[in-house]
Amino acid sequence: MLLSPTDDGALGVRGLRERVRRFLPNRALLSQAPVAFAGLGAAAVMVTAIGLLRTKVLTNALRPEQYGTLSYALALFLTVLGVVNLGLGTGLRRRLALGQEEPQLLLGTALSASLTAGAITLGVGTALALGYGDAIVRDPDGTVVLAAVLAGVPLALLDTLWLDALYAADRRKAAASYLLVFRSFAVATVVVGALLAGLQGAAVGFTLGFVPSALWGFARRGLQARPRFSRRALGTLLRDGGVNQTIIASNLLTGFVVRSLVISHLGKVPLALYAVALAVSVPLSQFIGAGLSGTFFNEFGRGGPEARLLAIQTHRRIVEAVAVVVVPLGVLLLPLGLQILTSADYSSAVHAGRLLLLAAAIEGLFFIEGNALFIADRIRWYVVVQNAGNLVLVAVAAVVVGSGIAWVAAASIVAQAFQFGFARISVNRMYPGVAPPAPLVLVALVLAVGASTAVGPAPYLLAAAGAFVGAWHLGRVVQSRRRLRLA
Repeated sequence: MLLSPTDDGALGVRGLRERVRRFLPNRALLSQAPVAFAGLGAAAVMVTAIGLLRTKVLTNALRPEQYGTLSYALALFLTVLGVVNLGLGTGLRRRLALGQEEPQLLLGTALSASLTAGAITLGVGTALALGYGDAIVRDPDGTVVLAAVLAGVPLALLDTLWLDALYAADRRKAAASYLLVFRSFAVATVVVGALLAGLQGAAVGFTLGFVPSALWGFARRGLQARPRFSRRALGTLLRDGGVNQTIIASNLLTGFVVRSLVISHLGKVPLALYAVALAVSVPLSQFIGAGLSGTFFNEFGRGGPEARLLAIQTHRRIVEAVAVVVVPLGVLLLPLGLQILTSADYSSAVHAGRLLLLAAAIEGLFFIEGNALFIADRIRWYVVVQNAGNLVLVAVAAVVVGSGIAWVAAASIVAQAFQFGFARISVNRMYPGVAPPAPLVLVALVLAVGASTAVGPAPYLLAAAGAFVGAWHLGRVVQSRRRLRLA
């Protein structure tokens, strides 16, 4: 965790350098962080902002029970998409980055596999929706909603493939434009559908939103996307991307099971509240995971054990400093955020949202250790820890779901803490010598936990104190960097 400087008293220039070196051992990495995050995290921030806009319009256009039904159907859509995706996009990015395969053969094989998986999913999904749609979604409109949403899986497979192809070709500007244009269009179609035809219109609009992006790759001359097939290329793609996709599919399946528990025991309105609480908390883990964690991923693999240790320490230092500031600020701003994003019907989601903010921050910290485990070739152990944590979440949620959505959110904290604890212990054993946490971070963490779990006016008092302590620590980091430059 974070390293704390020793109190050396009066320091000369040499002592100051040594002190700052211990506090911020990888200054070059810190100086590159804003630029790297701008490249890797901008897309995640943009997609998150568009998603929040969609949440705002849908929660105002649909009744809470309708929004609960739609969120449940979309959770099933994401789970099916995660399962049938097979990790082809991830494998494509890794293979093209190595430059050891023919690009068109890899892309054509991934395209053929995606088209096949999409056709099978469309047939099975349509039959399932027509036969059991009302029972699965627990709504009289379930057949139409489920059929419409699952019809988007083949289109979404192509959408993700084109995006991965752009990233694999290192066309980040083109990928950012792709996200901005097509995600905005997707939000527009689901919003227009909801305003015109309610729940069924929103489901149909959701699927129609993927049509332009699915067709885009065939018209893009630079990609030259044409179906091809190579058994060897398919095996390579599945092998390289399968592990990562297994983790994604496991997380999505766990989320769907938890939502199933909520809708079965509490109903559609509590599920809508839970979905809104997730919508305002998940951006924090995406910011840390896709932004800050992605910024330093490559640094873990550079140099020998000492260089990796410095990268891990610096990485932890930055992410934890940000987390202990963002969580209490999120607690303070959450009521205002819910008021802006939703109607008055969702105001009771505040408590669950505070708990999920803390869970999201812990998940973001878990990403750090996951990066180190991946680089150290401990992928199987990472998968074990990830799946064990998901089982913990389902088990705890099944026990406490009858007490309300706040207890389900608390189950997420237990599961994320379980994953983070085991992963951190594993990394510390691989890289001995990692320093203990800074005292200010521990204090800010305790205040953040109190702010997320307390009731009444206490959360806001604790959050204000936690934000102050966290900002104080972050200020010490910035001040140390400036003093190093002056020295």
